[in-house]
Amino acid sequence: MMTRTDLIEKLVTTLPAWPSPADHCSQPAATEDGHLEGWEKGPLDNQWHYSLIADHGGRISVTREQWEGALIEKLQRLEQPAQKDARATHPRDIGKPFADSVVPRLGLDDALLELAKHLTVWPMPADDPDDLAALPEALEGWQWFEPGAGDGWLVRSRGYGPRDAIGYSEWRRMRQHLAESDWPESEQRLDHIGQNGGTGEHYPDSKASNPKDVLGAGKLPLHLWPATATAHGSLALMDGALKYGRTNWRPAGVRASTYVSASMRHLNAWFEGEDLAPDSGLSHLAHALAGLAILIDAEEAGMMVDDRMIPGGYLNAIDKLTPEVARLMAKHADKHPHHYTIQDADQ
Repeated sequence: MMTRTDLIEKLVTTLPAWPSPADHCSQPAATEDGHLEGWEKGPLDNQWHYSLIADHGGRISVTREQWEGALIEKLQRLEQPAQKDARATHPRDIGKPFADSVVPRLGLDDALLELAKHLTVWPMPADDPDDLAALPEALEGWQWFEPGAGDGWLVRSRGYGPRDAIGYSEWRRMRQHLAESDWPESEQRLDHIGQNGGTGEHYPDSKASNPKDVLGAGKLPLHLWPATATAHGSLALMDGALKYGRTNWRPAGVRASTYVSASMRHLNAWFEGEDLAPDSGLSHLAHALAGLAILIDAEEAGMMVDDRMIPGGYLNAIDKLTPEVARLMAKHADKHPHHYTIQDADQ
């Protein structure tokens, strides 16, 4: 049976992000060697623990804190500059001339680019040679250096000697360069909105001076919520708190239909041109936002009376009717009417 250290190392290598308490995780299931392995809720908290249960009853559990600590330690080890033996040069900096090489830079740069595109995780010094990732055809294979504290793997390019081997630092910088050059072309990348990929395989691209960046990558991106919406919504909630008491819905509970209707009334009034609610003098949008916030909070707290409609044919109707939009636009493509907005009210 593996040790706790072995189990932590396995999770650091394979787990992209630790699950939150609300996530659904697989329960311990039988492994090939007869043990049970999987996720369990902690006995003293609501956090997920990863457990290995032996057939004789022994148990090893790993907590989120243990996994995060091991991950940070691994990142810090990876960021240490590799100390190669006397036959090898230091890793080349991207974009700087490699003056002491007698081979053309083009081939080496092509090899580095190919490696950066192909390899997503750099191996640890303790990794077994048989477990190292396969390399593209342009690369010869992995090479080991063991000068002491800087033990590590390098990649040899076909046709080039040990002094031209590619190290972790240049691979990481090239990966980061590729990621940054892709940002404007893909709005779907979380990196483009201030998040690292959060998939685990991108973690070496995180800022070298702050290994905790990789841990934050998989957590809630609270910085994306506009502070202006919070400001307006807080005033609407304050209006309610002064009348009914702060967070009065938590002990009393709320009916879903009541808050859906209230938010819809505010949205409809705003869309019809009325900016402020007459009774409070605050934005209709602020009241709609506050109503939805209360509804979400009550649902999460288990204090929402769920009186939503019995599911009908709405979703099917949307799918069925959506093609009609294109048909009508094509039918009236030759017409160019004036579309009236609130700007026309004063004319």
